[in-house]
Amino acid sequence: MESLQQAGTKVDVKRVISDGDFVAVHSEYNLNGPKAVFDIFRFEKGKIVEHWDNLQKVVGETLSGHTMFDGATEITDLDKTNENKELVKNFVEDVLMGQNLDKLTSYFDGDNYIQHNPYIADGLSGLGKALEEWAKQEVTMQYDKLHMLIGQGNFVLVAS
Repeated sequence: MESLQQAGTKVDVKRVISDGDFVAVHSEYNLNGPKAVFDIFRFEKGKIVEHWDNLQKVVGETLSGHTMFDGATEITDLDKTNENKELVKNFVEDVLMGQNLDKLTSYFDGDNYIQHNPYIADGLSGLGKALEEWAKQEVTMQYDKLHMLIGQGNFVLVAS
């Protein structure tokens, strides 16, 4: 950690969720330039025993007009945690892994869908347009396995 500090690394934590032995942290890192980062930690007896991360270079101008960090940060709807986790799990298994794109609209509130991926516009129409463009370029996404699902209230994170 000392070398990161000496390199001037900065971390701005945006949101944190915990689920059992897992904690997921969404942060903005300045690590050789700005990065959007998800860290996942697993704990045993109060100590970190595993860590996963995903880093993406921050894109300033996005198709949706949203940053990779804006949006809700407050955990709400704790009573809906299991329901929200089940909804996201079903979406991943049904649509992403099962390739049942005809079921896509049953999981989203149409164009009332905020997108933080810098390369996709808001709404299902934006997602559909991006998928069409990628298909023309022979860019594919393949989801083989849902590795973990971490949720707390209105936030759910999937590693797949």
